This record gives sequence, structure tokens and C-alpha cells, in this order.
Amino acid sequence: MEKKSILFDFDGTIADSIPWIFKEINNHASEYGFEPIPSEKFEALRSSTLPELVKQFNISLFKLPFFIAMMRREVKKDIDKMGLCAGMKELLLALQKKGYRMGVVSSSPKENIEAFLLRHDLKIFEFIHSELNIFGKSAALEGVMREHNMKKEETIYVGDEIRDIEACKAIELDVISVTWGFSDEEGLRKHGATHLAKKPEDIAIIANSF
Repeated sequence: MEKKSILFDFDGTIADSIPWIFKEINNHASEYGFEPIPSEKFEALRSSTLPELVKQFNISLFKLPFFIAMMRREVKKDIDKMGLCAGMKELLLALQKKGYRMGVVSSSPKENIEAFLLRHDLKIFEFIHSELNIFGKSAALEGVMREHNMKKEETIYVGDEIRDIEACKAIELDVISVTWGFSDEEGLRKHGATHLAKKPEDIAIIANSF
């Protein structure tokens, strides 16, 4: 069925924030009792799920919420240093011109996303929804679609992580997985990606193919 609405993840999909996140994880690893991630291992980790990473690096589930809260505070300080993923501004403006309804559903704080989009002159989204529970994206997506009267069969989600695929599968929502964010193509395919975008313009092509 024709897609009329497109929901976007933020980090790694719109914002080129993954290098910053990787750096900050290592800067604060010892504070929270887990092992830093060696730079030479980062590419290999991109095929892993979040639970696999938590286990591999001995991250305490008790400390994880505090670590995430700290990261959200830090990103607020550096939001003006982050750039757009290459080609995304042109893609988003083209989708707006075609008449798609667009929103952001992310675990990043709403005020950070708003500041980033304002700085990049991208006040084009109908809404921004911040879901603080990083494991609750499927419920967040369903809630957003209900709130904004978006039909599931007419909506597609765009994200860069394996957990985006898992969340969309759980609620039978179509998803486009981008390969330039946190998870790599191998990991995305391994966990059931059905629509892969290797460059931003692929998103428009895939959305138009339903």
C-alpha cells in the first residue's frame, strides 16, 4: 500500500552522532564499571544487538539507566558540534516537497533534537517524540501512530539499528534500515532487514515502491 507517513530515528539516521557517542562511551566507561571499546573493534561490534553489547562489555544493567542519563546530559552540551548525515537534508526536503507526513521517534531528548534541527534549518517535521525507554520503541511507535492518526499500513519507519528492526517486526510496521548509522549492513541483514538504504536517496526510492 502507498506510504503517506515516514517516521525517522534521529541518532545515526539524521544526525551524524555515532562517532561522538563512541568517544563519550569510552570517556566515561570506567566511571560506570565497564570496559572501553577499542577503536579497532568498533566496526565488528556494529553487527551486534544492544543486549549482546551489554553482555560483552560487562555493562551493569543497574548502572545502565544512569549511564544513559549522563550521555543525554553530555549530548546537550555538544549538540551544536554534530553534523547531519551526508545527503539527509536534501532527502528530507525532497520528501517534504512530495507531501509525506514526517515525524521523529527517538530515545534522544526532544530539546536536543529540536535544537539540532533548528540549527540545520530543518523545521519540517510534524512532531518529535522522545521515548526515554531505549527498549520501548515498539510501544512508542504504536502510541505515536494512534496519537497522530497514522495508519500502520501507510506508515514506514527509518532507523539505523538492529533494535529498530526488532521493534517494527513486533508491531508489523514496515521499516527501512540505513547502513550509515550504528549497525552495519551485515548485522541489519542478519536480523531481518527487508529494505536497506545505502544512501539517503534510497529512502525515497523504497518509500515510493510500496
